[in-house]
Amino acid sequence: MSREMMAPIDPHPLTRELRIMPANAIPASPHTEPALIDIQWVADRLGCSTRHVARLAKDGRMPSAVKLGRLCKWPREVIEAWIATGCPPVAAPASATPTKN
Repeated sequence: MSREMMAPIDPHPLTRELRIMPANAIPASPHTEPALIDIQWVADRLGCSTRHVARLAKDGRMPSAVKLGRLCKWPREVIEAWIATGCPPVAAPASATPTKN
């Protein structure tokens, strides 16, 4: 059988259907990112290590996390707003609070 007589094989049979679908046929999800984010997401956004994020949280220099069992998660909107305002400290660290004598 010659090469001209063989029908081309489409490696992805669904690509034909997807190519002819209009762009607005697939609804865009309004929530592409999770509502609660983990330490790795925060570290990626800040451009630092997860250990540094843990230190920031421990020292009260970032919004507090929500504990879910052993996990620490942050509300995405709170962290994005905190980053947008320049990452100001949210509370004084516990060790820096003056004590009465």
